[in-house]
Amino acid sequence: MKVQKYELANAIGKLKNVVPSKTTIPVLQNLLVKDGYLTANNTNMSVRVKVPGLEGTFLIPQKAFDVINSMPIGEIEIIPSREEISLKIGTIKSTFMTQRAEEFPLQAVVSTGNESTVKADMLTSSISKVIWAIGKENSAQEMMGCLYMKAENGLLNFVCLDGHVIAWDQQVYDGEFEVLIPRSAAMKLMSVDLEGDVRIVKCDNAVSFLSDTVEVTTRIVSGKYYDFQKMYIDMPYKSEVYRKHIVNAITRVKCCMSADDKRPVRIRMNPNMMSLTYIGSGANIHEVLESSGSEDMSIEIGFNPVLLQEALKVFESELIDIHVTNPKYPAIITCDSENLKACVLPVAL
Repeated sequence: MKVQKYELANAIGKLKNVVPSKTTIPVLQNLLVKDGYLTANNTNMSVRVKVPGLEGTFLIPQKAFDVINSMPIGEIEIIPSREEISLKIGTIKSTFMTQRAEEFPLQAVVSTGNESTVKADMLTSSISKVIWAIGKENSAQEMMGCLYMKAENGLLNFVCLDGHVIAWDQQVYDGEFEVLIPRSAAMKLMSVDLEGDVRIVKCDNAVSFLSDTVEVTTRIVSGKYYDFQKMYIDMPYKSEVYRKHIVNAITRVKCCMSADDKRPVRIRMNPNMMSLTYIGSGANIHEVLESSGSEDMSIEIGFNPVLLQEALKVFESELIDIHVTNPKYPAIITCDSENLKACVLPVAL
């Protein structure tokens, strides 16, 4: 058979980080060709990408991934056999030992169960706005390493948190479902170029995100998610500031920090100005930004500059609002033109 090198290399690029580097099942270090799809599986997640021209059932070994990517543009002739696979384009021919395709364990795509449909651009946009706040996937608090999605009351909620920050985005949505998926699956949904309508099919322990050309199936993390909404309360003080100005100021602060520096950035909020101060071991920075705040506001609060900048960068609006109560309570970041909300815990000064 012959396939376009670009199509095959593009599909491998989407799948190769799903292939486990270490595993007790060596056959998983291959990509499976079957039913016109290229499939990667690491037992926690399975991803399938449709490749025009692919036929038959065989395995592409990990050693061939970079070789395929380095081949010139054109049609690659693929000649599979039971024990090896040959790739030929022009005068270039490579042969690789391979394993039997029937040994490759398939994670079945969820085809029946509770089903919902979302637009791909809406799904990936909202995930990208909250994923910065997700915890480590293998932490003791497993749910902190997950993306939480819940549709109810005409809204689809996307939430990530790690104990220090919370990111919460909402989209208008007519339907009801709830799912909690691992970090790796959430990251993969952003990188596989989903297009059009995405069907979300959920059973008891797995969920599939299905588009016309890409399918992602992952395990579901069980348990009741954190009551994150109780952190988003009305606060007495608010300061409106240009997002770009404060992000750039924090960037300058970070330039003066060492890799292991834990010192906070101090932010003082007054009715008509906001100041940022960083006092480091080798440099001090002080900046004053124009802002519009509550009349009787005079608060100095400390933040981890890295977390605060991450929270600010995902907003798209020119102006953002920072809501505070006192130096010991979290700050809530919002804006009038987006449904995104971020919660950042303060650092003691």
